[in-house]
Amino acid sequence: MGFAGLIDPPRAGVSEAIEACSRAGIDVKMVTGDHAATARAISEQVGIDSDRVLTGEVVASLSDDELTARLRETAVFARITPAQKLRIVSLLQADGEIVAVTGDGVNDAPALKAAHIGAAMGISGTDVAKEASEMVLTDDNFATVYAAVEEGRTVFSNIRKATMFLLATGVALVLAILAAFSLAVAGVLPRGETGLFPLLLLPAQALWLNVVNNGIQDVALAFEPGEREQFERPPHRHDEGLLSQQLLERTVIVGVWLAALALAVFWYEFTNGAALGYAQTAALSTMVVSMALFLGTCRSESRSVLEKSPVSNPLLFAGTLTALAVHLLAIHAAPTQLLLGVEPIAVDTWIRILVLSPTVVLVAETHKRWRTSSRP
Repeated sequence: MGFAGLIDPPRAGVSEAIEACSRAGIDVKMVTGDHAATARAISEQVGIDSDRVLTGEVVASLSDDELTARLRETAVFARITPAQKLRIVSLLQADGEIVAVTGDGVNDAPALKAAHIGAAMGISGTDVAKEASEMVLTDDNFATVYAAVEEGRTVFSNIRKATMFLLATGVALVLAILAAFSLAVAGVLPRGETGLFPLLLLPAQALWLNVVNNGIQDVALAFEPGEREQFERPPHRHDEGLLSQQLLERTVIVGVWLAALALAVFWYEFTNGAALGYAQTAALSTMVVSMALFLGTCRSESRSVLEKSPVSNPLLFAGTLTALAVHLLAIHAAPTQLLLGVEPIAVDTWIRILVLSPTVVLVAETHKRWRTSSRP
């Protein structure tokens, strides 16, 4: 997957932006109406490969297939008309490229409009170019384009991480409750003191887990700083979904494992004589601790949790500690005990929870390592 940025020569930050794009495997092309000699000289100044310069006259003589082939090996185009700029953009898109176009004049408007992302000059750009673009550079500095790309990739990555965390914990919650009910119907789990089928969690407890406990951590995850790898890879396809296949796999695998942990603790406590409320509190606490540990693996799509400093995102670190503290307070405070139907749990139960919960990190990291090593 490539990226074609079409630039008119030359403005502030061009060299810096081209160097950064090169590190990320992004292909930059210069398409201009100027003379070929001028285009070559300027391309050399800003660091664009100028071994080949394709003129508008040659472009006009080529078929679409021929021009597509030339586009793959040519970075500088001169004496190009507005219609030819639009044709170049269209052919790059048809060839599977993600295309960004920068420009300032009326003659750039068709290409700006057709590109996946159009970026117009805010100071020197015409109103037509600005209206045709999705982005306007208020400082006319090309380095701002790459800074915006970095910020956008960080935001997108954090949205993916938060979505995976919420979906995995949601899957775990639904599966655990359904599994406990199914086991009760099958007679594997005994009925409660009132003769009713036991619920693994009460509705208020499930709401507490989702809104209060996970909500604190999920918001903090949005402030995760960007990683070097995400700035050094080609762009995602414009039609790619929010979660990749790799993240969807991890969501399901971790969701099933979290559900199994909560169900195992609930089953052990309930079948060994504990009251239903106690078993539910133990299951809830297992989910709280397990999800807090899983959150650490969500901080990176590919890097190990051991490579990430716990305090590199201080808001997340504080949010996780706050979520755990709030849960401990809830199971010991009389008002929340009454509201949520929870109660304090014994030390031996906490030991079982603290032994079982870290296995979710092992499961998530094993999948992460396997998928990263098998990536082509």
